[in-house]
Amino acid sequence: RANRSVIKAGLGNIQQGRPESIPFRDRSFHKVFSLHTAETVSDYRTACKEVYRVLQIDGCFYMVLKPSRMSEKDVIEVLYDQHFRDISVVSRDSFHFITAIK
Repeated sequence: RANRSVIKAGLGNIQQGRPESIPFRDRSFHKVFSLHTAETVSDYRTACKEVYRVLQIDGCFYMVLKPSRMSEKDVIEVLYDQHFRDISVVSRDSFHFITAIK
């Protein structure tokens, strides 16, 4: 509902999909935001590989993740394995705030 006027104006759309199979072409985006999506991911490595695929060179990946799902060390390992760089993890209260560059 919040995006209805944007969609009606032809300035955007809503595309359903799974993080493990993002329905967009390679290098489609300069930024990817994952806000509480990680709780639904069945395979983090595949999801990160997909994010890497749809990001443009030097694109930014921003993710919010509950520490109970993965430790800070595990998150960094998965992102490095998928060739992300400049990874930053800030832990606050009950969340990890993660940024990474393609």
